[in-house]
Amino acid sequence: MFGSRFPDSPAALADDLERRGAIATAGWRRAFRRVDRALFVPQRVLACAYDDAPLRSRDDDGSCVVHVSAPSIYAAAAEALDLRPRLSFLNAGSGSGYFSALAAELLGPDAVHHCVERCPALAARCRRVLRSEFEATCGRVVVHGASCFAVDAARSMRFDRIYVGAGARARDVPFFAELLKPGGVLVGAGQE
Repeated sequence: MFGSRFPDSPAALADDLERRGAIATAGWRRAFRRVDRALFVPQRVLACAYDDAPLRSRDDDGSCVVHVSAPSIYAAAAEALDLRPRLSFLNAGSGSGYFSALAAELLGPDAVHHCVERCPALAARCRRVLRSEFEATCGRVVVHGASCFAVDAARSMRFDRIYVGAGARARDVPFFAELLKPGGVLVGAGQE
């Protein structure tokens, strides 16, 4: 009988990421074990939930397109962000909320944690999953259905950490940098 060579659970995914050197810290290993990626993907791609690949599919009710980056992309961003309890965090382009659920494991329930997703239906889906499945860690996460570029940087609070998940270009870095506290960390998907 053949065994599966692909991860088939959150724990197996975390082990795979660790084995390949994508995650190195104990906090992120725990987060990837606790947060089930399958909760954030539509049913039609559920069989691929633990693959280290991006997933993009229409939601089960057809209301939005759900995109979830590859776990190794999130792992690289996670390690670069150096999240710790009670830091303030902005997830710009939060999509389904998977990365915010992972981040909440390290930030703790008392952190200031905002998600901004431009697709209102996807923001609603993100809010619903975070509240129903992760109330203990994500109960205070605020999900905004708007473009992050609609934020008035001059009037906004400043964040310790910002992750830009989608839709931003290199020329947008100054905009996000305005939202950072002095000494803050800004990480974008695919950045080195």
